[in-house]
Amino acid sequence: MTPAQPALAAQTPATGGGVTINVYPAPGMDEKALAELVARKIQDTRLTDAARGRSRLTDAD
Repeated sequence: MTPAQPALAAQTPATGGGVTINVYPAPGMDEKALAELVARKIQDTRLTDAARGRSRLTDAD
């Protein structure tokens, strides 16, 4: 595997739960609020990727 392959894989949208994200809160931080923020950011990224895919001027075939 070349060094360019992992970077390319990181840009590919995850489907089927193939990504693990570990987030550790700072002392005194609300863990639930942090988890909700991370979930919101992931959802925003997925929606953006889906919109980008729909906006391409190519056939889906």
